[in-house]
Amino acid sequence: MKIAVIRDTERLKMIINSQFAECYSEEYCYFYDGNKTIINANGSYGKNLKFDKISLYLPNISSQFKASREKLDHREMSLYQAYQQLSILETAGDRQNFLKLQVHIQKRFTSAISSTVFALLGSAIGINTKTRVRYNSFALTLGIILIYNMFQLITDILVVSENISLVWVWLPNIVGTGIAGNLLNKKNSLLIL
Repeated sequence: MKIAVIRDTERLKMIINSQFAECYSEEYCYFYDGNKTIINANGSYGKNLKFDKISLYLPNISSQFKASREKLDHREMSLYQAYQQLSILETAGDRQNFLKLQVHIQKRFTSAISSTVFALLGSAIGINTKTRVRYNSFALTLGIILIYNMFQLITDILVVSENISLVWVWLPNIVGTGIAGNLLNKKNSLLIL
C-alpha cells in the first residue's frame, strides 16, 4: 500500500492511496490500482476516484518513497524520515501504524534516559562492599533489566492499542529513576552510619 499526500503552500489538495507505486526519476511517479481523493477548499473530502494507472509530476515524492523502496523499518529510519512517514500516516488515517511510529520515535528519545537509569541502578547495586552480596548483584541486575524491558513492552502495547496515552511511554524511565534514587539514598544512609 502506497500513500501520497499532495498539498500546496496553503492546504492539502489530494490523497492518493494505491497498491503499488514506482518513481522512475526524481519528479515523475506512477501509481497503480488505487483511489484518488480530492480535498475540497474547506478541508472536507471531495470526490473519490478509482484508477488503474495514473502518472503525476511530484518533485519531492521520491524522498517519501525512499524508506519503502529500501525496505527500511522504524529502527533504520532517521528521525527526519520517521517524522515524514508520520505525517503521511496521519493524513492517510492509518491509526495503528501511526501510533506504532509515534511510540518508536518516543523510544528513541527515552533510550538516552534509560541509559542514565541503568547507570543509577548499577551505582546503587555496586556500592555493596561484602563479597557475597557482589555475586548476588549480577543476578539482581539481570532481573532488573528483564523487569524494565517487560514493563516497557507492556507500556508500548497499551499505547498502540490506545488504552493509555503516548506520554506513558516515559513511565518505565520515571519509575526506574525513582527506584534508583531510592536505592542510592538508602545505600548512602547506610554508608554514613
